[in-house]
Amino acid sequence: MLASSNDHYARIEIMKSARMRADPTNTLPITYFGDAEWDVRACEQLGVNLVLVGERGKHHQRIKNFMPLDAALRYVK
Repeated sequence: MLASSNDHYARIEIMKSARMRADPTNTLPITYFGDAEWDVRACEQLGVNLVLVGERGKHHQRIKNFMPLDAALRYVK
């Protein structure tokens, strides 16, 4: 599923749109991979599991990059 700035100007609304497209019942867990502080705030507000990628922010679930892939996938819920 994909949502973008064509769907809404606010990032949280874009995330809500993607969630609705992926799971209209809102019953499946979601893991979001992001790279900035706004990702941390948005995921906290929406109750979404976050994995921070890179060095730009602080979060208890963080990876440097997607290699090795299994390190990234261990955070998926």
